[in-house]
Amino acid sequence: MFLDSTILSALTSYDKSNFWMKQKIFFFKELWYLLKWWVGIAESIETINQNTDNFALKEITRQIYEYIKSWKSLSFALLRQPEYFDEWDVTIIKSWEHSWNLGVVVQSLSNEYQFIQTMQNKYKSALTYPVMLIVIAIWAIISLFAFVLPSIFDIATQFPDMELPRITRFLQSISAFLVEKRLLVLTGIFFVGFLLVIIFSTDTGQKVLFRFILSVPVLWQITQAYYLIKLSRYARIMLDAWMNYVEVFRLLKNILDVPLYDPLLDYVSSVLLRWWTIYEWMSMYNDLIPTTVTALIKVGEKTANLSESFANVVEIYEEDLRTNIDWLSKVIEPIMMVVIWGVIVVVALGVFWVIFNIMDAVQM
Repeated sequence: MFLDSTILSALTSYDKSNFWMKQKIFFFKELWYLLKWWVGIAESIETINQNTDNFALKEITRQIYEYIKSWKSLSFALLRQPEYFDEWDVTIIKSWEHSWNLGVVVQSLSNEYQFIQTMQNKYKSALTYPVMLIVIAIWAIISLFAFVLPSIFDIATQFPDMELPRITRFLQSISAFLVEKRLLVLTGIFFVGFLLVIIFSTDTGQKVLFRFILSVPVLWQITQAYYLIKLSRYARIMLDAWMNYVEVFRLLKNILDVPLYDPLLDYVSSVLLRWWTIYEWMSMYNDLIPTTVTALIKVGEKTANLSESFANVVEIYEEDLRTNIDWLSKVIEPIMMVVIWGVIVVVALGVFWVIFNIMDAVQM
């Protein structure tokens, strides 16, 4: 019994600490399916509770069910669980609860989280293999310089009159440095990695990192398109829920969670309070918001149909995003292979040149 309770406690703790995108998609999608078939909200929550194997979701739906049975709203129940549902979830659901069409917003939430997860997974998968390849290659090269090449260069020292080629002397100096200063090198790598983690955890560091990404070809197109689509899709949902512009852009700041966008969204919220246009301020940030997007926003403001303008932004950039991610996944691997093979060729030339010189010296 003790072992069973320990395992159950560990699984419950794991599910609660890892409850995020996948579980939220499942929750909103299941709720949408049930509401679509005119199942009551309380019965829908109870059904999800009875059919899920996730301990966190089971506990969440149990609490939501208790609130709803005591005549509380779904938004009220989600608001009481901030560790699982953010302000965006609560506000959107609250805005639709009195429209008698809660299923629409639940479907929208599941679709948005599904889209985000799909794009993130595609982006990560496009970079995972090259990163692994780089790490393995760096480790192999360091091992080669630290353990293999010194033995070969020791043989060359037995022939003091033999002149080593310049490329071999260069490799020999690197190898000697890694052997003699290995502790210093490892400490330096660890310190730099630790320092970068600290720097990029700050708002300033994240802005610098984001600016760097925006300066890299292809990566800036993917990154900019991703955040434009995310901003536009969420903005459209909130505008369709008849939320006011100030509230929409205030929530967008928290949803994007990118310090570089904070001044833009803060300015938009402040100018709206002064009855200025969104277009006037967004056009000042053309490095983040392209002129195509600001032109669509200008049209949307003039026609009082800003939601449709954001839908057009999504349509324009979504296909480009998918195409660029697919292209990156295909191109980045051969580029990495060319770089790695270039290093291997340089090392091979230096080593074989030494071997040939040693063979000539022995024959003499």
